[in-house]
Amino acid sequence: AGDNRWAFTPVAKTPYDVLVRAPQNYTLGWRSLNGTEPYISIKNGGFFVDPTDKISNYEFALLDQDGNVVDGVDPVIDSENHTITATLSELPSGYYRIVSAYTGGTSASKSITSFQTNSNGLGWEVTDANNGEQYWNIQGNSTVGYTIQSAYFGSKQFIKLTASKNNGNTNYSLVSNESEASHFDIDLIDACNQYTLKARGNSYPVHGRFMLDRYSAGPLTTWAGEKNNASAWYLYPTTNLEAAVASLTTITSGVDYSKQVGTALGQYSEPGGTTTEGLATLTANYKTYKTQVTDAVASNDVATMETAFNNFKTNVSDLITAEKTAAYATLTINQPTVGKLYRFKGKASGKYMNAATATPSADTKMGMTDNADLASTIFIVCEGDDINNQTAYKLL
Repeated sequence: AGDNRWAFTPVAKTPYDVLVRAPQNYTLGWRSLNGTEPYISIKNGGFFVDPTDKISNYEFALLDQDGNVVDGVDPVIDSENHTITATLSELPSGYYRIVSAYTGGTSASKSITSFQTNSNGLGWEVTDANNGEQYWNIQGNSTVGYTIQSAYFGSKQFIKLTASKNNGNTNYSLVSNESEASHFDIDLIDACNQYTLKARGNSYPVHGRFMLDRYSAGPLTTWAGEKNNASAWYLYPTTNLEAAVASLTTITSGVDYSKQVGTALGQYSEPGGTTTEGLATLTANYKTYKTQVTDAVASNDVATMETAFNNFKTNVSDLITAEKTAAYATLTINQPTVGKLYRFKGKASGKYMNAATATPSADTKMGMTDNADLASTIFIVCEGDDINNQTAYKLL
């Protein structure tokens, strides 16, 4: 009898490289040919075909950021080179964040921003999804071009770029009237999902200057566009609701006037014992309109959020000056002072602390009383020993 043992070499699956040429978070979906089940998104890597199977047994579709099938896009299958490419030739109008595709060794991504809170005009900053100034409303089509409008409640202005055939054009501005806005050709760069944004009348697309690690922000200019350079951009789809939340986050970020300013005990005042003019009003406004902002975010209603934004801006942000900021930073809590007389009233009970004496020979006992006119409700604050490095007082 011969040797009946056999060696089997497994046949590897055939990998197909997947390229989705569309905004970020769009994916390629697959299912069985003529299937009725939902498409399965290929979010990472490629598509693999079993050796006993054929690529023709599957059908593919482009899926948007919400997993919906994008009509009118037929993915191209290259069986010879084992690739599947889905290209969205027409950018849909909507809300986007515009993030640089530059890969020149930068440690953080950069995004186009309207710079409204910094009053520096149009430019780029380190990407921050909570920064409302990095949200844009892009409207139009490839025929008439696209307008790019800030979605930040504090701006809502359009990008304008003066026409120029030369590179290095820095004549950007933000304008309120749509009729003055530039119209952009927004085109895919070959063999990738990066875009160029070229204002009509210009020969070169939008380019981020000084996108190096040592810079956290910089201006825009125009320059030749190619894959992975500072003229190449990723478009991240978002919504007007997300843009609204980011607007409220931005205007309230770094602003905290919650300390109750005044001259009473438990309130805050300057070291000299005075209260800066207008600071108490600013504090009261902050509490009122910060609560309104919180409620507006919870409502998930964009119109309500914009009203809250405008109220906070008018009654808080627009009232903040450098002098008030400096004064607020030096506030100290008003507390009992050694050598002064005080009555102590319970917040919950509303009664006064009372040194009541049962008999002339008995030790004094502490009690509570409604009568604020009793002499036994008056105490003098005396200096005591520190307890755990905290200042302590004695009451006499």
